[in-house]
Amino acid sequence: MGEPLGITSAKLAFPVSLKISGNVGSFPKYVAPINSVGLKENRGGSTCVVDAALIHPGHTFKAVPSPHGTGDSSIDEEKKQPKAVDNHECRSCASLTKPLSGLHVAQKDPKYTGKFRDINTLWPLRISRLIEAAQRGCAFCTFCLDKFFGISNAMSFGYQPSKRWYAEPSKHDKEREDLIEHCMVTLTRLKKDTFDFVVSAVCDTKSGMELPDFARLRIGLSDKSRDKGKLYVEMDVSVSQDDPTSEIISTRPPNPFAGSDQAMSQTRKWMHECEQKHGSACSPTNYSGRLPRRVIDVSGGAELRLYEASENDEGRYAALSYCWGGPQEFKTTSSTLAERISGFSVGALPLGIQDAVRVTQNLGMRFLWVDSMCIIQDSEQDKAHQIARMSEIYQNAFVTICNARSDSVCKSFLEDWADPSTGQWPTLIPLAYPIPNEAANTLQKVIDMQPETWGTIWLLDEDRGLTTAFDDPISRRGWSLQERVLSPRLLSYGRWPTWQCSHGLWTDGGFFPQADKLGAEEGRLTDALLKLTGPDGIDHFRTNQLHKSWYKLLNHYTKREVSFEADRLPAIGGIAVEISRITGAKYLAGLWGNNLLYDIMWYADSREWLVRPERWRAPTWSWASINCPVAFGDDLPSSGITDDATPLARVLSCRVTPAIEGGGDFGRVASGELEIDGPFMEVSREDVLGLFQQQDLSPPPPKSNDVSEWYKQMLEHIANMPKGAVDEEDVEKTLPGKVFALMTFSRDWFRRYKDEERTDKTCYSGLLLREAEDGKFERIGAFLNEDAKWMDQSVKPWEKRTVVLL
Repeated sequence: MGEPLGITSAKLAFPVSLKISGNVGSFPKYVAPINSVGLKENRGGSTCVVDAALIHPGHTFKAVPSPHGTGDSSIDEEKKQPKAVDNHECRSCASLTKPLSGLHVAQKDPKYTGKFRDINTLWPLRISRLIEAAQRGCAFCTFCLDKFFGISNAMSFGYQPSKRWYAEPSKHDKEREDLIEHCMVTLTRLKKDTFDFVVSAVCDTKSGMELPDFARLRIGLSDKSRDKGKLYVEMDVSVSQDDPTSEIISTRPPNPFAGSDQAMSQTRKWMHECEQKHGSACSPTNYSGRLPRRVIDVSGGAELRLYEASENDEGRYAALSYCWGGPQEFKTTSSTLAERISGFSVGALPLGIQDAVRVTQNLGMRFLWVDSMCIIQDSEQDKAHQIARMSEIYQNAFVTICNARSDSVCKSFLEDWADPSTGQWPTLIPLAYPIPNEAANTLQKVIDMQPETWGTIWLLDEDRGLTTAFDDPISRRGWSLQERVLSPRLLSYGRWPTWQCSHGLWTDGGFFPQADKLGAEEGRLTDALLKLTGPDGIDHFRTNQLHKSWYKLLNHYTKREVSFEADRLPAIGGIAVEISRITGAKYLAGLWGNNLLYDIMWYADSREWLVRPERWRAPTWSWASINCPVAFGDDLPSSGITDDATPLARVLSCRVTPAIEGGGDFGRVASGELEIDGPFMEVSREDVLGLFQQQDLSPPPPKSNDVSEWYKQMLEHIANMPKGAVDEEDVEKTLPGKVFALMTFSRDWFRRYKDEERTDKTCYSGLLLREAEDGKFERIGAFLNEDAKWMDQSVKPWEKRTVVLL
């Protein structure tokens, strides 16, 4: 429980209770008188004001003219829409801002120095006042009204929210009218006007800042019995560089115009600082400086040409990671190769590649690598040769330019996303912020003294946590995962420009948008692939860690799409090349030769035989054989095969044939067989269907006060489901006549009672198979840590048998 900051409330509109990271204080409860007057069916703004005044006679509404006008031009001229109100003139939220600015002074106050992390204050508020403020155009109050009492009432943020509440009410602002009308009805039904909000200024301590940085604003509906509001939203805080508040708050608003001079200057600064300060630390240990077979020479300004490098040609180049978005109109083929080498205009390129050329030139580099231009697209031999070098191409690139925001190469990623009304990122909400008087060196003086001046903080109406559910288009593309992981430096154009290298993450305003779990795993794997040299210098622990990172990436990779089904293995083969180089392990159609018994126990939340591609692309024991997300170990609800599991089977041999001669082990495959020995038995149809029903049971929803957290986890659960719903009747109709089980692992579950330990049950993991040609078998499913009666080996041990899986 936090320690209250003792401040009198004589100068404030309501009693203030400030605390250090603690429980919310109390205040006198007030409920406005309520009458049961109904609402008229009228969408006009002025009618709503009259009705609200009838419902709440204790509150004085200010009449606002109807956005649609009266029909009398002379009257309408006199009753024009008011300008959007400044926050510090809005009586609904003006009383909130002064306590928040006290967080900076708290560091100077000897009474609280060293204790302060975030400041909590109660904000008792009437819905009727929020409604009035929304009608008058207060952005912050309209946002609060919508989030807590709005039509959706879901407390969720969109990836690109469409509501722009900072704008003044317009003549055709139907969304605002609908919100206000809905809240009027809600106000009548609730029979309660006053609610208590808990508002917290969450601070970060950053180097170079004299005082703690106001990083995020949290607003929640208060529940007196809890530590914080039942429902709350949390928004990133930023201030413009030319705002007086910039001296005490360091974060800047997101840069909405990636093609601006300011943004271009920032990217040059990132690259220069990385090169000067990080040096070789941001380059792979096996960096050769060798150019790819073909690159685009951009040194001629608007005139470009395809350059064919010799074996010993070296130089700096940028690589492009992007979404094709369909067939490529401008590409290199056998018939256009000579034309591309002779030269072409930048204007002939799709917009996305034009932008990449501009960024490359801005960074002072001569060459750019783009797959559609630098690989001969109608030559399977050239494709196989270049794809086999994909890890080298991206690792040796001085920087990878990532067009993350566009789902097609035909779209620009350097366009201006600023809202014309503000010149700022479109989902920013302004809130007036008083700069405390310089003489105010205690919290009490902040309350007593008038602010020296007013600034503006911008609140970002986007949830950084939802980037795990609402990714940029590039994060849905299969190839881009390895392009990202293999790149030592990544200049990404997603929501706003960002820079990532082995020394950190930087963003041109706003926050760094990335999925927390995947982002951390990507970073660890990128560092490992950059720094580890080969099997002679790696121990068992590091090998195990690399494999675990690989399994986690596979879960994310198999949720992504590839334009051509046959690319499922090649699109992640570059990462496999590097892991194989470091560990010395053989790569076999997506599995590792030094861990095969574990690797064949991948799991898919689907009936595997129903989600296989029309054309064969991988053996059934490989995860690449199905169109469905797969998971290993920690990514599974049942934890998969754990370290304390006992192996019951042995992999005797495994053979894979590449699809293209000379294509290597990391691309497409033509065939594959795996020979395994273990307990084997035919399973009845009823037992198999019962097992499937047991597997389909979903875990209960998580307990959380944060609705957005629940929302994220639900979306994650849905993302792991197969793309098409599988009907149980289809399962029964298409289930093979004979199904066999091969046990691979067992595990004893223990429960500890005081000083004693006892075994409760034994669980089993294994594969479900169907018979194929020549007495061989195909995988149709898997089971993990199940304890069905028919699996019990203690009653009647199963027959040991050697089988070949296709």
